[in-house]
Amino acid sequence: MEAKKHILVVPQWYPNKTDIQLGGFIQQQARLISSDFEVTVLYPHPLHDAHKDFDCEVKIEESVREIRVYYKQDQGILRRLKNFSRFKKALSIGLKQIETPIDLCHLHVPMRSGLILEQIEKDIPVVVTSHWSGHLNGEYDNLPAKERKLYLTALKRAKKITSVSEDLQKALTKNTGARSSVIPNPIFGTPTPYPSNEKGVKILTVGDLNNQTKNYIGLLESFSKALKKNENLFLDIIGDGPDRKMILHKISKLGLEEKVKLLGRMSQSEVQERFKDYHFFVNNSITETFGMAIAEAIANGRPVVCTASGGPNHFIRKENGLLIPLGETAAYVAAINKMTDNYLNYNPTEISNSILAIYGENKVKEEWCSLYKSIL
Repeated sequence: MEAKKHILVVPQWYPNKTDIQLGGFIQQQARLISSDFEVTVLYPHPLHDAHKDFDCEVKIEESVREIRVYYKQDQGILRRLKNFSRFKKALSIGLKQIETPIDLCHLHVPMRSGLILEQIEKDIPVVVTSHWSGHLNGEYDNLPAKERKLYLTALKRAKKITSVSEDLQKALTKNTGARSSVIPNPIFGTPTPYPSNEKGVKILTVGDLNNQTKNYIGLLESFSKALKKNENLFLDIIGDGPDRKMILHKISKLGLEEKVKLLGRMSQSEVQERFKDYHFFVNNSITETFGMAIAEAIANGRPVVCTASGGPNHFIRKENGLLIPLGETAAYVAAINKMTDNYLNYNPTEISNSILAIYGENKVKEEWCSLYKSIL
């Protein structure tokens, strides 16, 4: 029997000891293709409180070999230069843990991770996938010169380039001139009946606590207004991030301490298990390259109230939710109230089928396997 071809995945984000949610969708994809390929993930990650300069951790999880190399993050004047150098060294340490020859290297968002191209054989084919919202919100223009050079070098080296949505595909071409095909993230989920509403209507949102992109402040203001009509609403937020204190302050200022709970970070599997406890899902993002949490809520049979923030525009329709134009707060508040009154009119199985037919794991796996095999 012929040995499986070996795919090395080098992501910009991946679940780690400080953030179990980060890049969970990349982990899912790696596990999905591991039935057809040997898959190794190499991921360097900085630690503020590291006791040594480098710490390499190797695990096999669901047939995927995961190599995480934690490195001490410098806080001094020359921190950017030193941390860049340590990231490069971390990649080198991780590569030494790989014994099987690499047949293909897959880069997810090739900024610092693009340094891997200096350390692998030049004849190893490369695939690049774009997930990054920086192409949509202007952050790409502010990339440090070294990281932009790495990004463009990786795009030129790539045999194939993919984007996770049509909007991101267009933005990538506009910013870099690179042409890409669209392969979405694989979506997982199982519809379940709605829970009882005897103790109120429970609403969920999931994401990094980054107000600049997720607009949690706007969500809390809209939720507060929706309570004036439906006082028996409760909102849970899964995630953590740089704006946690700001969000907690806003919750306090609006007097929502009994209505809104921050549940912290959870693993992908924990989030999947949680969907069954809620009646519907909300998202108030300004920019979403794809909208994984939104799509997974739908896959788990929960209707959504969501802003037209990019990626979700392509899969939210009348049978699975309400799509609200950006910046229309009154319409968003009205949508929360409408969903509160009407979520039972949405059939969980039909909701789930509406997205799994397009982005289900089998369909996306077939697309990835076909792309890899066309190169190998």
